[in-house]
Amino acid sequence: MASLGDHAVVLQVLLWIDAPRGKRAVRDDVYRRALSRFAEAGIDIPFPQRVVRITEGAGPVDAP
Repeated sequence: MASLGDHAVVLQVLLWIDAPRGKRAVRDDVYRRALSRFAEAGIDIPFPQRVVRITEGAGPVDAP
């Protein structure tokens, strides 16, 4: 299954494993292999970036 997110293509991968206690290791291995294959294929996974511009004359900014 695939869908489009705000800044991503969301893919769902379903796996069946024999030992549920090992699911974290399997999940980590699948993620790492997928990212490696994407890199080999020249596919870059960008992350959303926000730009904040402060212009002259802007009033003071109070930080929490």
